[in-house]
Amino acid sequence: MLQLSLFDCPVSAPVVPVVVPAVADLPVPPSDPEARLRWEYGRGEFQFWDVGAEARWRAINPPRPSLPLLPGVGFGMIRPNSRAPGVTAEVFQYEDTLRMGRSYLVGASVPMDQFVKRHRSSLTDWQKAAYTWAVENPLWRLMVDTPGKEWEVSVEGDYVVLALPHQDKGGERHYVTNNGRSKVLVNVD
Repeated sequence: MLQLSLFDCPVSAPVVPVVVPAVADLPVPPSDPEARLRWEYGRGEFQFWDVGAEARWRAINPPRPSLPLLPGVGFGMIRPNSRAPGVTAEVFQYEDTLRMGRSYLVGASVPMDQFVKRHRSSLTDWQKAAYTWAVENPLWRLMVDTPGKEWEVSVEGDYVVLALPHQDKGGERHYVTNNGRSKVLVNVD
């Protein structure tokens, strides 16, 4: 450390030593990615975050992805997905969701293949693009406005949900897909 004094002060003023850190004394994060400390300059001092704190922060606040280009869709918005794998303790499986949807819509006595055949429909072009986006960004929920409908697209477990959650914007309907080509209606309120 270098230590300097103020020599040109009047005699009546007290001499205050000023400590200036040498360049070699400044904190520098290690170059090793595993041992790296994240540092940033804020409020005049260096702040250090250990790697675990940064990982926890990134898990809670993941980087916001960009909106996908959806053909035929006028408006879209992104929100955090509270039901994403790893965020919630619940485990969602595609087959279980189909079973619950069959029980709710037609009853458990109807064979599964008959239920799926009757309630399956193809994904539109924008839904295919939204499916791909949701699989790539499972921590986020995509909100999409189409004419007369307001959709929410998100990952839950091993499948993607295409939901119309509002009664006045397309009805309360939930579709699920695990292949990105077709969807199955599992809920109507």
